[in-house]
Amino acid sequence: ALRNLLRTAGQRRVRSLALPLLGWGQRVLPWQRALEVLVRTLEEPAARPAQPLRIWLQLPAELHGTAAAALSELAADSRPS
Repeated sequence: ALRNLLRTAGQRRVRSLALPLLGWGQRVLPWQRALEVLVRTLEEPAARPAQPLRIWLQLPAELHGTAAAALSELAADSRPS
């Protein structure tokens, strides 16, 4: 679903997208896993839009600082060395 959403955003030349943390609101996924899925999906060439896409994550207030730190860590881990 996330792959298709990103592909469609690219096709429609969307420049900015607000997303809830997928799966977390329904407690299907722990928030850490939901962030990991997002980062890993964005790394896939097939899911990556041709144009830069700004993604605004919609998170509950209690996760703002913790999720930002975890996202920074995930992004750093995914960069080539």
